[in-house]
Amino acid sequence: MKIAVWHDPYSPIVSGSVGGEDNLVELEIELLRSIGHEVVPVMRSYKGVRRKAIHAMITTTGFGPSNVREILSQGVDLIHTNNMSIASGYSWMGDTDIPIVSSFHNYRPLCPISTAWRDGNLCFDCTDKSPYSAIKHRCGSSVGVLGSIRKSVFLRELVEIKRPRKVIFTSTKMAKAYLQRVQDVNYEVLHNPSRLNPSCQKVDNNEEQASGFLFAGRLTNEKGILQLLQHWPKNESLTIAGKGELEARVKEICDRETNLNFIGTFSPNDHEYYKRFEALIFPSSWLEGSPLVVTEAISSGIPVIATNTSSAEELIQMSGCGLVINQSFSSEILKKSIEEVRKNRMTYKARGIAAASNLFSPQVWIRKLENIFLETLMDYGR
Repeated sequence: MKIAVWHDPYSPIVSGSVGGEDNLVELEIELLRSIGHEVVPVMRSYKGVRRKAIHAMITTTGFGPSNVREILSQGVDLIHTNNMSIASGYSWMGDTDIPIVSSFHNYRPLCPISTAWRDGNLCFDCTDKSPYSAIKHRCGSSVGVLGSIRKSVFLRELVEIKRPRKVIFTSTKMAKAYLQRVQDVNYEVLHNPSRLNPSCQKVDNNEEQASGFLFAGRLTNEKGILQLLQHWPKNESLTIAGKGELEARVKEICDRETNLNFIGTFSPNDHEYYKRFEALIFPSSWLEGSPLVVTEAISSGIPVIATNTSSAEELIQMSGCGLVINQSFSSEILKKSIEEVRKNRMTYKARGIAAASNLFSPQVWIRKLENIFLETLMDYGR
């Protein structure tokens, strides 16, 4: 197959990029080529004022400076899209008869600010009630206002989810959220893979003892970082890796507490980093898609402690590598979870490494993705 992989990078895709979705697209291109497919990457990234202006136009209208004619001229068999919100938009989808498969990693068609989250709880008011709910609730500042215009005027018919021949949701929770609100969607659920090589993972009872715990993710309210810091046990070490709008506040808290260590970010290519810790703590209070940091921690043999709100719950249940706690967790619940992780460390490690081979393997994932592409072409008569 000749496949156009279309994605607007959140940041330039270079070694050391920390965006999960950006890194996943990079992996997809590499793996599709490795199994014999011709890939046409379509990735544009603007800078400065132009980037802001185009992003604002797409956020408001869904229209962007598409280059679909360039793709048509290259004779591709299928287009696979990921993020289209920064440089491309969605209006081009009606200008081609090439089969489109679209992967969703967030809730942008249902929510002007894409997270479907407000004040600590899930929120789909802009789809379930009024597209202007984001303005009423003051969600996302100007992004919420512009996104409400897009939902109410320009993309009322949800072309970005109805136009593709096939839609890929990255978790069952995500699929349920969409299917409760959008009818007649031809979809598959495909959890994101780890980027670790399963053959390099093994259970070693004699390896150096891991120490402390890790939070890795965006430093934003929906990720639950402030709640975690509020309830984190004073006698346990926690390393925070990430960046975002709460970075200054998180640094301030870490500077006051000797058991908290803020490191900024670590390279996504440093797959050994997880192994320094006893567990990954994932307190996210929004649904998420299929968090790459969770699959990679599990595939490293590191258990995950996550809340029952996010799709990380599915990944823990699938692998058996970790614990699920209530979203309204307390310090006592965290202490009990830490004790459980320590008591069953080797069991969790074995389960995680098994999952690296049979659940989250990049090779297994790319073959499933390839089958989705082939089935789409067969249904389309190509």
